[in-house]
Amino acid sequence: MVQRKEGPASVFVIDDLNRLREVSIPAVLDIADKHGVKIVVLVGLRTSSHQQYDRSNITGDTQSSFDSVELADALDADEWSRLPEYLVKLGIAPDIAAAKQKARAAKGTTNTQDTLALLFFLLPQTRRQIERSVQTEYISLGDTKGLQ
Repeated sequence: MVQRKEGPASVFVIDDLNRLREVSIPAVLDIADKHGVKIVVLVGLRTSSHQQYDRSNITGDTQSSFDSVELADALDADEWSRLPEYLVKLGIAPDIAAAKQKARAAKGTTNTQDTLALLFFLLPQTRRQIERSVQTEYISLGDTKGLQ
């Protein structure tokens, strides 16, 4: 996360730094500076991409405050407790009882030990996007043999 200035901020979110082609973070920071706007740039990096970037690659300077936060790859107890309500809200389960059953089943299997696997298991509509994401990650790691 990159920040400049004090007070309320505008937020610029980049969910995939590798796909950012049209604009650079330093350009965004410069435009915000020129207009006196406080800005927070929130960048999501995959673990494999994190090693490719350091502070200067991301911010383009050493003046901006910079924080790096690693997110857990599993739900915590609070998130597990709220999962059934979320499943009902998304229409994945018809009611809380069915949602709790799905959540218990998901929590008890070794196939859902990380968040991505949990989403794949519980939310069928996410599967194609997750498959694409895994394929993209595989390609970015450099081994494309046999990948179609």
